[in-house]
Amino acid sequence: MRRFKEMFGGTGSLNDLVLQRDGSPLLQENDELRALLDEAWILADELARREL
Repeated sequence: MRRFKEMFGGTGSLNDLVLQRDGSPLLQENDELRALLDEAWILADELARREL
């Protein structure tokens, strides 16, 4: 879990990802991606706590 959570921090992380087409950000798709990443973070955090 720690390794997965590390992908969310720092330069070049998943948090820096912006979906775009022809140089324009895809607003709805980026909102959906952000919601999924938020959910993934919460689940990974819960699993990491259980491992302790």
